Amino acid sequence: MQVVLECWARTEEDRENGVPRSGNRNVFCIPSGSTLRGRWRNSDTVLGVSQDLGSLPDMPGQCIKIDTKANAVTIFDGLNDSPNLDAILGAWKKLGDSIGNGSIHRPERELRFPNRTKAQMEEWIIWAHSALNAKLLVVRSGQMPPLLERFGPGDSPADDGLGPDKAQKPIEDDDKPSDKAADKGPQKPQK
Repeated sequence: MQVVLECWARTEEDRENGVPRSGNRNVFCIPSGSTLRGRWRNSDTVLGVSQDLGSLPDMPGQCIKIDTKANAVTIFDGLNDSPNLDAILGAWKKLGDSIGNGSIHRPERELRFPNRTKAQMEEWIIWAHSALNAKLLVVRSGQMPPLLERFGPGDSPADDGLGPDKAQKPIEDDDKPSDKAADKGPQKPQK
């Protein structure tokens, strides 16, 4: 079973004061320990956004593919599939200095988390269900794997709330896992 989720914190009304809250927000991914770019839509901007940022074209957020059959998770950039890709890259290049860093890599590099244990996969699935319920993710394709109704001894996905290895380390595009790396636990990205 596999599902592709997109980071998209939808605009919603702030419960305390009834004011719309921007949906143009990033999403913190607990299993990877990283912040992922959320979907940007001009219609979700709120007052006080600079003209530079307000001129950005709509762009998709980063995506997370959870593949329970392969016991793997992949984080990739939805920009690659966007019909606005050229306009988005042009806008980012033009705005690079005004947003603080002209050397931002777009699209983002793909991160792969292969050979996940049962506990690690459950951690991703539980986090994804929670993020979907909090309206931080949307299902782009596929179907969410079900949550286990009850964990038996030794099957718990998290002993301390953050999971067995706190933040799982990815393998980036060009990295090749070795047998020795597999024996040492989670892989760290190589430069």
